Amino acid sequence: MASKTSPLKTAFACAVLFLLSASKYACGRYKSIINFGDSIADTGNLLYLESTSSNKKPPLCGFLPYGETFFHHPTGRFSDGRLIIDFIAQDMGLPFVPSFHGEGNVSRSFQEGVNFAVSGSTALEDSFFAK
Repeated sequence: MASKTSPLKTAFACAVLFLLSASKYACGRYKSIINFGDSIADTGNLLYLESTSSNKKPPLCGFLPYGETFFHHPTGRFSDGRLIIDFIAQDMGLPFVPSFHGEGNVSRSFQEGVNFAVSGSTALEDSFFAK
């Protein structure tokens, strides 16, 4: 009796294979990445936003062990090293995507890429979660 593979597993495997092969063709065609998301892609926005708020203490991503494996200091990433967005940029031959807020962003050129991802961001208003 042949074993059945779930449609979800098949779709996931196809998506992974497509992305792996497509990234090689995309290299050299793109000059930057513009990213939206949450903690899985936040490269430092929450760290900046929370540090400028007077009544909140800094988020955990501003302290070790976050960032120590690859960057050797806290970067605002909720990881001890790089995030998926960092690996995508590296694979495409692009620099790491800088956060919109943070180090030296007085005049940001979106041509070099930008990351709008903020850890803990939601698609719904706070009132939904309060209910």
